Amino acid sequence: MKIPDLRSPEGLEFLNSHLLNNSFIGGYEPSDIDTKVFKLLNQQSVKDYECLGRWYENIKSFGDEQKNFPKCSIVVEVENDSGNSKKEGKAKKKEKTAPAASAAPGKKVAVLNPPPEFI
Repeated sequence: MKIPDLRSPEGLEFLNSHLLNNSFIGGYEPSDIDTKVFKLLNQQSVKDYECLGRWYENIKSFGDEQKNFPKCSIVVEVENDSGNSKKEGKAKKKEKTAPAASAAPGKKVAVLNPPPEFI
């Protein structure tokens, strides 16, 4: 799944509509991608989006437990027009390859690329 730039209204609206049917970005349990996106947002930017605001407050309530969230089982990319550091680019590559390589036999790994139109 590719999330548009979260500094734009389009990115926030996309994430808000995704969270309409999902408790967390990666599905129904918190994951490392929730922590990553949470750090990119602030409370002021999400106040006008009902589902995004609910998700933000939920993730915030975990506090230091966010560090222990499991890896997301789907590939999620967050666009950022500012050209962030190379470190974040490397993290993206790692996210793309890690789920398939670390999946246990018989465990399903979903990749939504590109995301379905209804999201």
